[in-house]
Parts: sequence; structure tokens; C-alpha cells
Amino acid sequence: MTTAHRPTFNSARGGPDQGGNKIIGGTKQFSSRDLPGHLKLKTRQSGQNTKDEITKRDLKAELEDKETKHKRDREKEERKRTERAQLIEAEREREKAAAPKLLTQGSAPGKSDVNIDADDEDDDPG
Repeated sequence: MTTAHRPTFNSARGGPDQGGNKIIGGTKQFSSRDLPGHLKLKTRQSGQNTKDEITKRDLKAELEDKETKHKRDREKEERKRTERAQLIEAEREREKAAAPKLLTQGSAPGKSDVNIDADDEDDDPG
């Protein structure tokens, strides 16, 4: 067995007697962790939206200005998108008009009666 398996002379109690060692006389020593840490709260400095600064501002007007600016920017972006889409569509139309037409089966002028399966004798009408 290890040395941790020993009986305690004093029963383990909570509070100041915790750990089984009964303290007969009190001590004046205390841990630095028991000291209070933060004794003062920070306050807002000027320029950090103090109560006085907020009461002086017209928040509704600021909000309306921001909303109109956002709406104007959004409309500008939408115009750019539509112009871009129109340019792309116009470019596709020009490419379509300039591209040579491919002949499909039976669409060749004057050759609509040509037998495509020339080696197949069963379907030959003549």
C-alpha cells in the first residue's frame, strides 16, 4: 500500500478545521488570494458614449441618415448588377449572331432526301 492509506487522528470536518488538523489558536496569516482584487469600477471617459454625450445626440436623425446612405448604396449596387447582366446578355447575342450555323440532320439545303444510312439496304427506297 501507499503512504496515503493512513487513518486520521481527527475526523475530517468542513470549515476552518478542514483536513482533520484542528487549529487550537487562530492565526493572523492569510493568503494573498483571499484579498479583494478589484476595488474600483472603471467609468467611461469622454468620447466613449457617456450619458451626457448620448443625451446631446439626435439618435433618430443619425439612424435615418445611415438608412438613406445604405439604401442609396444598395440601389447603386443593384444598378451595377443589372448593367453587368445586360452587357453579358448583349455579348452572348453578338456571339450567337457571329457564330456559324451548324447544319443538323436533314437541314442542309437541297440534301433533305439524302439517305443517312447508306450501308443499310433494308431502308433504301430505291
